[in-house]
Amino acid sequence: MGVEKPIIINNTYRLKGYTSHIFTEKEKWFTKLISEIARGGTPYIFTPAKRQDSRFGTYALEKCLKELFPDRDILRVDADSVAEPRHPALGIASNINEYLRANPGLIVIASPTLETGIDIHIKGHFTAVFAYGNGVITENSLRQAIARVREPVPRCIYLNKDSKIRNGNGTSCPEEYIKRHTSTLNKLIKTSRKFDVEFLSEEDQEIFAQDPSRVFTPMLAMETLAKIATRENAIAPDYREHVIEQLKREGHTVLPGELTPEEIELVGMDPKQLSATLTKSKDDLYKEHKAEVVQAEDFATEEDFHLAKDRTMKSKEDRNQVKKHKLKDRYGEVDEHIVELDDKKYYPKLVLLYYATLGHEKAQERDEAIAIPYMEKGAFLPPDITDKLILEKANVARVLLNYAAKLGMDPTDGEKKYSNDSPEFIAFNALLTEPKTREYLRDEAKLGDFSPESTPYNNVRKFYQLFGIRFKATKQRQSQRKEKRHMLYQFDPKAGVMPIKDKFFQHRLKKEQEWEQAKKEKQAEEGPLEKIKVLALGRFIEDPIVWPEGSRTPQLKMPRPRKQSETQVHPESSVIAQSSISEPQPRQLEIVTV
Repeated sequence: MGVEKPIIINNTYRLKGYTSHIFTEKEKWFTKLISEIARGGTPYIFTPAKRQDSRFGTYALEKCLKELFPDRDILRVDADSVAEPRHPALGIASNINEYLRANPGLIVIASPTLETGIDIHIKGHFTAVFAYGNGVITENSLRQAIARVREPVPRCIYLNKDSKIRNGNGTSCPEEYIKRHTSTLNKLIKTSRKFDVEFLSEEDQEIFAQDPSRVFTPMLAMETLAKIATRENAIAPDYREHVIEQLKREGHTVLPGELTPEEIELVGMDPKQLSATLTKSKDDLYKEHKAEVVQAEDFATEEDFHLAKDRTMKSKEDRNQVKKHKLKDRYGEVDEHIVELDDKKYYPKLVLLYYATLGHEKAQERDEAIAIPYMEKGAFLPPDITDKLILEKANVARVLLNYAAKLGMDPTDGEKKYSNDSPEFIAFNALLTEPKTREYLRDEAKLGDFSPESTPYNNVRKFYQLFGIRFKATKQRQSQRKEKRHMLYQFDPKAGVMPIKDKFFQHRLKKEQEWEQAKKEKQAEEGPLEKIKVLALGRFIEDPIVWPEGSRTPQLKMPRPRKQSETQVHPESSVIAQSSISEPQPRQLEIVTV
């Protein structure tokens, strides 16, 4: 069979122009929403968040609106409700217009579950569309979401100035995006003993030998992904303006969002008071949710867990059971503090801290275990793997943590005070913001961007936030004898990951020992694993990082530039030493023991 001729469908449908009122303050947007309901209106509300700890998520909005308007019917449509037995939203996507006709005056709160492919064409039901655009979904997805309601009723949209979306290292250059991902993957392939590089043909092998910069990934797919990803990166800093521009291009009228004194009077609270009401609803809801997860029943067997996890339809109790089991597997125990830390995305921070310290010898093996299933299937693009890798990030973090410790910074010491004048902060900030170091940490290690325009405290705090380690302000200032007074700060050993760090490390170490034993037993039964053949993914841009055993006091050598100069960072003095070299050298990161 040959390849069938593709069918191209040109969708020329365009909505009738509607008026969009753009709010730049979420409190005023929420007050406008409440005034719309208070005057008897029926809004369609879109929000990209659904978690119980999100203030403007579907759960918190539902709870708050039901408390403020107990006589109104409200339907929450999100990934949980549409898959929950006996919930009114179950299967709603296929018959939403019929359901709305049968329930006049029904307020709908929708997540991206109703983003595309849904046509709400019923007329006279909704009086307005309210959308919460906080920048966690693409501008195109946001516009798609508010277009689900076909009737040209007014749109009231809160738009964040920028977007939270950052793909890769945030570059807006497709070629750079491809280079970074293929480079990272090549590094893993080159340093691992479990992979062999292969070529599609002898001709490819010859080309690769002559020009290692040639890339052999499925380039059409990778280039398409790179264009989409970098377009989102380019839009991110000006998210609000881009949404407005696209709405105008679609033929809609765009006006500033306004809140009148009459609307505030109708609501009975000013925006700040109303915002506090929403926050209380969220806090009460989340407190209840954490307790329910902790109190959920344990699964009798691992098989029962997998059966429940894989079921499409889950009750609230099922979801809590599955979540508790996952948390117990991650942390070894479950309490409300752990539920909250996990919901706040502290797990990746703990994992990074583990592989930068106690588990550093297992980082390579961990990355290989992630890559092998993709390599065996053979159908993947580099970001499928590279976005999950941790080796380089953990190795660089290890050097920086060791240097910070040498300077005298100890996250377990909650008594020592620091300020922007502290020599520890100044020395560490000098290393983070040195131009070549900054570039490497941002683009190669993906540990963030440390701006020289930020204060030493802000950069140091940002670094430790990578691991979930937090500071607290003492509300004291240095002596007034100083020309410039500074706030004093301390590490907070009772906040963030610190209260559970040691138990997590021991649990993780035990799990890895169990994985290692299971792997040995499998190899004893099936024999040693054969090397996986991997198609060349382009030039091996960088040499592997070599971390000598027994390194005590590290110095960080930053990547050598391709120009006729060599840059070395000495952490003890933060001095940049320049020396000429005869030829451009490959970029690499080394540890030098002194």
